[in-house]
Amino acid sequence: MTVRLRLTRALEFLCAGLLLSMVITVTLQVLVRYLAPFGASANPTGIAAILAPLSHVIAPKYFFWTDELAGHLLMWVSVLGSSLAVQKKAHLGVDIITMRLSPQRQRRFEQGSALLVILFSFFVMVLGGAVLVKVQWELGQRSASLGIRLALIYLALPIGGLFN
Repeated sequence: MTVRLRLTRALEFLCAGLLLSMVITVTLQVLVRYLAPFGASANPTGIAAILAPLSHVIAPKYFFWTDELAGHLLMWVSVLGSSLAVQKKAHLGVDIITMRLSPQRQRRFEQGSALLVILFSFFVMVLGGAVLVKVQWELGQRSASLGIRLALIYLALPIGGLFN
């Protein structure tokens, strides 16, 4: 197994883990929002009577962080997942023009677009992302509810750019 194949496989597992974490976080957030009001009724009946004792345990004030975490996970999954899509040539593309070209010109067009992706990934994602991470680290900014340094969250950009 080559190094590139191992890195791609590790990236696949990382994206799957991040996506699973995001699904769990959003599910928890939805459950808390919909189950918490059951305790508000003075005389609950039916399902509300069953869930009323849980409303104090799952009060929304204890799960304020789920929205922010879901957003950060979405950013990481999007950036790393798009890198996987580029590697596997599964990204969105419009081929209406290239279908009409000769096979030799199609190959040149693919090479040109691959060069553009490499240049964009390097200059915008890797270099620009590294500058963003450096500035955020120096400023010491932290996320509002989680208290995580924003520099660590923005690391998705240069890492995703390197995988392209």
